[in-house]
Amino acid sequence: NEEDLTQIFLQQVKKGKFKITDEAVALLRRKIGEMVTFTPTDVEVKVASDDSVEYDGRIYKLSPFVGTFMPEERRNASNAYQGAKYFTYHGVVLDDLRRQAEQSHSCSADTDESAAE
Repeated sequence: NEEDLTQIFLQQVKKGKFKITDEAVALLRRKIGEMVTFTPTDVEVKVASDDSVEYDGRIYKLSPFVGTFMPEERRNASNAYQGAKYFTYHGVVLDDLRRQAEQSHSCSADTDESAAE
């Protein structure tokens, strides 16, 4: 099932077999086609892949999307953003979802290692 595949993927990431961005982890549990909200403007965008969204017919990685659509009054001096901090899924910030997934994976990996001993 999808949850099992996600856990296998996260285990491979932890073992260093794949590199993955925070944004990709945050979106990993979202299904392609579902909507997430860009919180600075409350615009809904569609999940296009594990690390990108679709808006107005174009595909964007999260951080470049934030840099492009951040309202002028909310921009920072560097114009650099951690994309997952500016999107929510059902009211939960994607960066928080990423941390929850990592903690859940870490706890389950610790349990698996304890059981193997």
